[in-house]
Amino acid sequence: MRFELHPDGIVFIRSPAGDYAEERALFEADLGRPIDLPAGIVSLTYYADGGIVVYHDAKQNAYPREGSSSYEIGDAAIAGIDALKSAQGARRAAAESKAKADA
Repeated sequence: MRFELHPDGIVFIRSPAGDYAEERALFEADLGRPIDLPAGIVSLTYYADGGIVVYHDAKQNAYPREGSSSYEIGDAAIAGIDALKSAQGARRAAAESKAKADA
């Protein structure tokens, strides 16, 4: 299971319950909380199965934290992937309905 925040601002979650990909601001709205990153960090990859968090700065230098590390936001997102996908689907359906109504 993996949680990723790419430098372009896209959040990816990969888990046995499915995958989720969304812009950071929309992910934060779906989850109901922001992603807090250490100063100078622009992206991260969290491998939940191994407890490894790898932070990246703007030059893509990697700063791994290995061992028994956990990443609270990543764990919450992976555990709540069904709710995230539901919120995403509802938002997209509402946008599609609005677009059809406006057409």
